[in-house]
Amino acid sequence: KQPSAPEPGVAGYMLQVGSFKELNDADRLRAKLTLGGHDALIQSVSVNADTWHRVRLGPFGDRQSANRVRAALQQNQVPSMVLPIRG
Repeated sequence: KQPSAPEPGVAGYMLQVGSFKELNDADRLRAKLTLGGHDALIQSVSVNADTWHRVRLGPFGDRQSANRVRAALQQNQVPSMVLPIRG
């Protein structure tokens, strides 16, 4: 199947697999994903004076690629959501 063109203004896609207040929790999930062959990263952000640690996979060049990985994660009971990367 032909990859579809990205949405206007979208440079690619990421999967967010979790968001945690505790860095240790995020790192545990990152390590689990890494052992499963995924290249996971942790992005720490401040929201209303709280710090959240987001576990993400990607970037993916198109939505189909992100959805393929998302489907594989779902089979292993790992929920995730596809996020566009604005560019």
